[in-house]
Amino acid sequence: MGKTTRIVSALAAAVAAHAAFAWDYDKVDVVDLEPLEALVAGWKPAPPAAPRKVLLFSECFGYNHKGGRCYGNWTFRRAGEVSGAWSVEQVKDVKKLADRDFLGRFDAICLCNSTGVSEKLAPGLTEALSDFVKGGKGVALIHSGLDAFKDSDSLLDLFGGYFRGHPWHADGTWKILNERPADPINASFLGKGVSFFTVDELYQFPAFFDRNQCEVLLSVDLSDPATKAAETWWEGKFGPGATRPDHDYAVSWKKRAGKGRVFYTSFGHDRAAFLDAGRLYHMFAGLQYAIGDLPAKPRAARADEPVLRTDWAGGPWREKMNKTAKDLKGQALDFVFFGDSITMGWTYSATYRYPGGKEVWDRHFGSMKTANLGMSGDRTEHLIWRIEKDGQADGWTAKAIFVMIGINNSGSDPDGPAAGAARIVSSLKKRHPESRIFLLGALPAQGREAWARAYNERLARLAGGQVVFADLGGRFSKDGKTVDTTLFYDGLHPNPAGYEVFAEEMDRLLGR
Repeated sequence: MGKTTRIVSALAAAVAAHAAFAWDYDKVDVVDLEPLEALVAGWKPAPPAAPRKVLLFSECFGYNHKGGRCYGNWTFRRAGEVSGAWSVEQVKDVKKLADRDFLGRFDAICLCNSTGVSEKLAPGLTEALSDFVKGGKGVALIHSGLDAFKDSDSLLDLFGGYFRGHPWHADGTWKILNERPADPINASFLGKGVSFFTVDELYQFPAFFDRNQCEVLLSVDLSDPATKAAETWWEGKFGPGATRPDHDYAVSWKKRAGKGRVFYTSFGHDRAAFLDAGRLYHMFAGLQYAIGDLPAKPRAARADEPVLRTDWAGGPWREKMNKTAKDLKGQALDFVFFGDSITMGWTYSATYRYPGGKEVWDRHFGSMKTANLGMSGDRTEHLIWRIEKDGQADGWTAKAIFVMIGINNSGSDPDGPAAGAARIVSSLKKRHPESRIFLLGALPAQGREAWARAYNERLARLAGGQVVFADLGGRFSKDGKTVDTTLFYDGLHPNPAGYEVFAEEMDRLLGR
């Protein structure tokens, strides 16, 4: 059978199946059948560990997202038929969600735009769903599937959020931050960069949402003026307290609960979400996570590929660095310094709780045009992200660029972070062919001396042309091996005396 014949046959089968469903909200527009069939055929699921059965429920008791229900039901059912990742059984009776024996037949429940489901409508639902998940099964909630359970605090806590409005309406284009590019649930967004734009209705969750209790996959990126303006408009319309004071708006998340799993996404408001491969495959992958067939943990990131920070420093500090870099646009600088907390330490006063080198910097380099792009905790992969994805090395020129990175990778084989450093140097050379690049070796941190020596040996091989390697370790050790603790306040970070030595070495490299 040729390719054209297979496509025609699949479409004919889809049309026949489409005509067979009696429920209005199972039907999609005939003109969309061919693109939907192509999208479903193009999805590559994780292999199911066993035959999987999904309970699909989309009855609603509030606002009817007709497009989201129709297209969601069609695509989830058809994806199972085509891929074999799951089979679907649909029910209309909400009381089935409180029937433990009935639920026991399924591996996961998909609540697709099932607005308004509550304990009042199905007494016993709270305990039945809680036990279902915590006993090892999963629930995937699509869009208004979480505009529900408002009489059940324990379910809101289990699923991760209390819906209260959508500042970002379906007729706008909003910026989304991909917080976990390496997570397989986000695989369909690879290639879109750290942030991307989409048209969908995005919810906010003022209560029960806590990113410390889940793993946020996607969030609203307020760095976009239009996306930020929608938040401001919403608060202006409904008054103070109508938005989250921490401005933290998750779009999709996953979480573990007992032995089971929960996935939620705000995507899926209308038909457009299910005609978009990125969002559709994201929802499919989320359901596979809830079932238990998608790995709960992403593969370990490599030190020579870009990785977005999502820990304590990944939000405000990254935005601060992005703003600093943005403010450099068009400037011609004497030098720029990229690095981690040792680089950031140049901004700390000698009297700060982490005594640093601000006064030393001002004395040695205060008359020069400089920029410090150090971010505490950064590893090589994080700096690659900042350079290549955030664009912190773009838009300015500099006579020299200093790079000191890698000590936070010291728990791994030195070859990995050395490869990361090589990529950093390559990226900087491409962006700044006019600059001298000073690649500084790791300082002999207490307890990590042997690692630093091995790492620096590998960095030395990157020297040549515009790249100068400098190992400052000799100035920070007593005998070339033992750390001179008088130059550090904690065995890792230089104190003011250490930064004085550091500045002298930088002056030497700059020929001053």
